[in-house]
Amino acid sequence: MNILNIVTSPRKEKSASSAIVNAFLSEYRAHVGNVTIDTLDIWQEQLPEFDAEAISAKYKGVSGESMTPVETATWERIRELASRFQRADRIVLGVPMWNFSVPYKLKQLIDLSCQRNLLFTFDGEFYGPSLSIDKAFVAYVRDKATRQGSKLSLSLASSISAVTLSFGCSSWASAALYRLPSNTLGTAARST
Repeated sequence: MNILNIVTSPRKEKSASSAIVNAFLSEYRAHVGNVTIDTLDIWQEQLPEFDAEAISAKYKGVSGESMTPVETATWERIRELASRFQRADRIVLGVPMWNFSVPYKLKQLIDLSCQRNLLFTFDGEFYGPSLSIDKAFVAYVRDKATRQGSKLSLSLASSISAVTLSFGCSSWASAALYRLPSNTLGTAARST
């Protein structure tokens, strides 16, 4: 089983979304056994800018046109990112709320890697998947400030339970959240 773990929080050990994903992966590995995890940390990865060269490389790469050396290098980097999705049997993603949205680098990764004939198909009329990944685990995490400090939303546990069931595992996965040391989420929740 190959799992692509996309790390979207720059806060490392202080991140609640990372703490939840790490607990889930630990339990998943313990119950499933032979698991290989490819961690794609969007803050450590040298993601190319999605600028004029990248857009030009995208259109030329999809259509098979010749490219400049800069466009070729950019297109190869895009193909390399997409190949990590292609090798995965499952995707795991911890997403902190970031200015009422997702971290901008996650959007950058999506813009770079989601290309026609790499992660999806388009025949001129219909879109279709290129990946055979049928399940994913996504932990959306927000912080709720109170006078007593910060607390994770109580609805998080319910959300994790629902998402883990769609990942194809039993209730042990959502139980991982409850077995985290009590200060793990409390400390990490101060900011995701």
